[in-house]
Amino acid sequence: MHFNVKHAIGNYKNFIRLPDDNLHFNLIKLVPPDIAIALGVSVRKSINDNGRTLMKRVLVHEENNNVRFVNIIVKPYHQQKEFQQSFLCIILEEDSFEGRATKTVEYDSISSQQRIDDLERELIDTRENLQAVIEEIETANEELQSTSEEMISTNEELQSTNEELQSLNEELHTVSGEHQLKIKELLELNDDMNNYFNNSDIGQILIDKKMITRKFSPAVTRIVNLIEADIGRSIQDISNNLKDVDLIGDIKEVMKTNEPIEKEISIQDDHFYLMRVVPYVKRDRTSDGAVINFIDITETKKLNSLLKSVFASSTNGITALKTIRNNQERIIDFEYLMINPTAEQFLGMTHAMEGRRLLSVFPEMKQNGQFEQYIHVIESGQTLRYEHYNQTNDKWFDITVVKMLDGVVTTHNNITDRKKAINIIAKNYEDLKLTSDQLENTNVKLERSNYDLLQFASVASHDLKEPLRKIQAFGNILQEKIKEKLLPEEQSYFNKMISASGRMQTLIEDVLTLSKLSNNGISKEKVDPNYTIKRISDDLEIAINEKNAKVEIKGTLPIIHAVPGQMRQLFQNLISNSIKFSDNKEGEVPTIAIEEKKIPQDIIKKLGIHPSEFVCITVKDNGIGFENEYNEKIFGVFQRLHGRNYEGTGIGLAIARKIVENHGGYITAHGELNQGSEFFILLPKA
Repeated sequence: MHFNVKHAIGNYKNFIRLPDDNLHFNLIKLVPPDIAIALGVSVRKSINDNGRTLMKRVLVHEENNNVRFVNIIVKPYHQQKEFQQSFLCIILEEDSFEGRATKTVEYDSISSQQRIDDLERELIDTRENLQAVIEEIETANEELQSTSEEMISTNEELQSTNEELQSLNEELHTVSGEHQLKIKELLELNDDMNNYFNNSDIGQILIDKKMITRKFSPAVTRIVNLIEADIGRSIQDISNNLKDVDLIGDIKEVMKTNEPIEKEISIQDDHFYLMRVVPYVKRDRTSDGAVINFIDITETKKLNSLLKSVFASSTNGITALKTIRNNQERIIDFEYLMINPTAEQFLGMTHAMEGRRLLSVFPEMKQNGQFEQYIHVIESGQTLRYEHYNQTNDKWFDITVVKMLDGVVTTHNNITDRKKAINIIAKNYEDLKLTSDQLENTNVKLERSNYDLLQFASVASHDLKEPLRKIQAFGNILQEKIKEKLLPEEQSYFNKMISASGRMQTLIEDVLTLSKLSNNGISKEKVDPNYTIKRISDDLEIAINEKNAKVEIKGTLPIIHAVPGQMRQLFQNLISNSIKFSDNKEGEVPTIAIEEKKIPQDIIKKLGIHPSEFVCITVKDNGIGFENEYNEKIFGVFQRLHGRNYEGTGIGLAIARKIVENHGGYITAHGELNQGSEFFILLPKA
């Protein structure tokens, strides 16, 4: 109960005083304390009785030691509908009895009887007021006791409810922990799926049974024109770059039959893919859509094409066979998978060999033990090499058998001439024993035969060029004659064929160069590397200008004792390599620096050499570099760290090492990815 004043009329200032600091309208706090007590009692009684209350002659002490009497009338208005809200009407009025000052008076001025009457009247009023206050306090006390009992009961109920809530909270906490664990597992699974999709080179699309796209990997966007916003869209509304493939029809067929579909396809930019459409299988083993996989087989197709070209044009006979096994997984025969024309000619075959059994064609291999040797190659993985005489065409062959998966590859090299030469040598050797007169002639024949044998490998390699030259020549002639009739796509096939043959010719020339380096009989002379490198820079001027590169010699390089042509080949290979693998970084000029340096201690320790016996020339560039763990691998034949992103045969550095080793020196390299590489050439001092 707030006792706030809503409205006041009349001479209310005689009873109410507004506060000086904190303004409020609580009537109990605005009236003097004597009136406040009586007023509080009257208001509570009026509210409880819902009736009018009158309290007469309430004694009020003034600050100037005077007293006065006030009558208090309280009437409630709680249930009258004509008023918008309930209120109390309080009337404060001065009693007609005049107040007087509490000062000493003479007994002769006022009669003692009148004084006694006044005191009695005041005592009666005070007693009535006190009685009313006591009744009010008792009533309030009973209400407080009742309220206290209710609060105790309520507190017990709240305590019981709190225990139930605590138990429920523990259960919710347990359930929440389980849910958090499941959410974490789902997030980790989602992260795993995202990482798998984002880092896979295989293009994948997940489709539901309504043909709606659920998820796809970035690699598939080259084939199907998908963007992130296409998730949730029908795959039928999205275009693709496939040529002559009914992708939607294949998806529907897989959903209908639950049988996978696999086929080779191509897209507009002549990339080839293996497309596999399989059902999307849920945990309950039911199908709910399809999964489309696109595996890039472009390089495999190119490699197969190259292998077929080499296979068909090789002067050696080559065959590929797979094993035929019985129920006990024992090898009982071999079946021909491929055979090149040279092998058919060597073996005297006039009809197709693919699909035929080895023992049906050569049953004698079972008796002479060759069949068991083939089985040993499969089981041990060891290479088999032997010589075989073919009575059908009177030729000798050097046959090499190597394991290939669950089969073998055989290479037939015609060694009839070598066999004849060996026979001649053997006959001449016998003749030398019989007569000393024929010794000089026999020695001449023997030297000639040895020379022929040394040249045989080079002649055989040179013979590989002839089919390539015919392929290039006839290909160019044919292209020139019918180029007007060719479609752009067909013209592209001609260009690829001619380009491939050109790369093959370069490869053969590099192999020949490498084989020629084995001859150490060439005389050496003083070579000035400064002059050699200047001539190389002039020859490579076009390539240097195309890359905006700079070749510089720091200081003066020392004179070395070497074969001039081989030194030119060495530095040309290294400089060409640096130009080819230069990376035109923004604001950085590709630079190849050549200088003489002291031999690093780690190289001295690794090679176990005396630094005073060698000169060290380095070739350093700021190109794409390589990971230093491959600093030995790069000198191997056909080793290419960067795949086909850069032109070359993978033989250049092998030639460089062969040249340095022919001169009794060493070559090593140090690289850092995207920072460049440095080659250290150690040659004996002149």
